[in-house]
Amino acid sequence: MPRRLLRRPAPAHTYLRPRLTLFHVIRRTIMKLVGMQVWDVAGGMTFYTLLSVVPGAIAIVSIVSMLGLEDETVVTAAGLVHELLPEINPDVLASTLLSLANSSTGVLGLVLGLIGSIISASNALASFHRAMHRIYDTREGRQFLWFRTVIFFETLVLMAALIAVLLLVLIGGDLSTRLGDLLGLTTATVTLWNILKWPAILAVLVFVVSVAYHRGPNVVQPRFRWLSWGGLAAVLVLFTMTLLLGWLASYASALDWVLGTLSSLGVAMMVFWVSFIVLVAGAAFDAELLRGRQLATGLPAWDTLQLRTRHTRTLEFLDEDAAQARTTAQAVVESVRTGEPVTVPRSPWIAEADTFWSIDSSDQPVSTGKPYRTPSPDHELG
Repeated sequence: MPRRLLRRPAPAHTYLRPRLTLFHVIRRTIMKLVGMQVWDVAGGMTFYTLLSVVPGAIAIVSIVSMLGLEDETVVTAAGLVHELLPEINPDVLASTLLSLANSSTGVLGLVLGLIGSIISASNALASFHRAMHRIYDTREGRQFLWFRTVIFFETLVLMAALIAVLLLVLIGGDLSTRLGDLLGLTTATVTLWNILKWPAILAVLVFVVSVAYHRGPNVVQPRFRWLSWGGLAAVLVLFTMTLLLGWLASYASALDWVLGTLSSLGVAMMVFWVSFIVLVAGAAFDAELLRGRQLATGLPAWDTLQLRTRHTRTLEFLDEDAAQARTTAQAVVESVRTGEPVTVPRSPWIAEADTFWSIDSSDQPVSTGKPYRTPSPDHELG
């Protein structure tokens, strides 16, 4: 171990009832995120999310095209988006969407756009599932087709929830005033709506994140929590980041720092990337907090959380395949070391040496030594 990582030993202390602290949970959360390289995980989720934006926009504009309201509706929608995200240039957004509308083909554009958007968004959701599996030290146990079917319907529910949140956000400010005048609502009612919509948005976000944390990993949680600490922290950080982003966008707009489509795309990519990091971090915090509680009850959770695996069919297949590959490889090594023939079941994975399909030894060096983490002794020959 490098000397810079060595610490002076702390003086010994006797604890009558030792328990882990919150600082330990935070440290293990950080180390878990570093170990799984959360920035790469969030990058993959961001990539698939952005892929769903373009076909989704084509589908929306195709609907507008079939209604014959291209110019007026698209310009109005671009203005609403600009009201929500001031860093986006409404003129550039409107011209881009109108060009997509002119190139789309009505129903065909709608169908293809919806399919492409859902598939891309489902890939982002599948990436989130894989991240949750890594946090809980497990893997996906469902077969591919069944897993993709479940992800498809989860994506539909998630998109509906996000659309609801987006509508809650959009119906505010001047738009809520105009809607209030149209519906005959009083000024006090509109003001009350503008105040109460933010707690409602937070409640919806916390619920969605908590459900995602509960259903994401391939483990059976002890119980469903309507409000997990990690989910609450993630939503609060995202909400604060959104407010900060709005302030920075206004400041940058005043200095003409945010211009054109490319800068808006860069802002969107950064927002998605940071948001996914925060979401994964909240899940990791919940997992490490659960580990501390399991240890406090005497469960051996220092390496693996003591949670029952929900789906095991694919995991059983992978274990059987790995065991077969290990047995075949050990038979080859045993024969090489002893010079004696071995008897194993006939299969296409093993053949006689010096045949067309066999992988034979080489005169060139093929090893530089043992890796840092070697297999367990049970997997090695004596």
